[in-house]
Amino acid sequence: MGRTTQRVIELANRFFPAPNVYFGTLARSARDAFAYSVRAGQVVYEQFHGYNDLAGRTVLDYGCGRGGKTVYYAARGPRRTIGVDLEGDWTEASEHARRHGLHVEFLPLARGGRIDLPDGACDVVINSSVLEHVADLPATLAELRRVLRPGGRLLSRWHPFRSRYGAHIHSAIGIPFAHLLFNETDLVRAYCRQLRERYDSLPPTMRPAYDRSTTLDELEYHLNRKTVGEMRAALDRAGFALLERRFYRGTRPVRLPRRLPERWVDYLVDYEVQIRAVR
Repeated sequence: MGRTTQRVIELANRFFPAPNVYFGTLARSARDAFAYSVRAGQVVYEQFHGYNDLAGRTVLDYGCGRGGKTVYYAARGPRRTIGVDLEGDWTEASEHARRHGLHVEFLPLARGGRIDLPDGACDVVINSSVLEHVADLPATLAELRRVLRPGGRLLSRWHPFRSRYGAHIHSAIGIPFAHLLFNETDLVRAYCRQLRERYDSLPPTMRPAYDRSTTLDELEYHLNRKTVGEMRAALDRAGFALLERRFYRGTRPVRLPRRLPERWVDYLVDYEVQIRAVR
């Protein structure tokens, strides 16, 4: 049945354009991919409206990727802007910052996930599409709390696993809820094949080779498969006081989930935004 299911996925996928175009920009050039991430920074920043005054503050972009969002935040007037990730090529970001007179620092995560900053060094920590990839969520949240000053803010935007594109394969598979509808082995196989066909000019490291043991988690640097309720509880336990929760479908805010049982919310949104403060 495996090959049959894979074929069904690939046929159905023709009717659903992949909504995430990042790999397409990366296939063209690193510069295009960087420009895309700068624009993404604007979207993220605006979704934190009311809490996104960065002027004069020390801002940490946790999970900064190639640094496009980081340089966007740096242009909003922080005193200091720091991007941190497991690893990264920050050449484009550093050059962009130099050309525009922005001061941005980039740090690799140290051993054990430690951020190479002293306690209370930051006023604001921003993360987007990061917390769903964290294997040890309590340890990560504790580290973010450590580097925030008392009263400092955590601005978090994340992607629930049960949402329509929660498997993070929508650069090649546009079928909503595909990860909930199909066998994971067949879906991973179809994803790898579609990725190679659509973006044949991607660097080899961005075109995963399929084998029978490959899981969605391994394709996406780990997926912890958290629900909205589980993420809320984890942040509560970590010592972050909730200031506001917002829900988005695409880039549009949606209010209906606030009136529904929490276990249903995952299926109705693409992103949850949480604004928290260190207790």
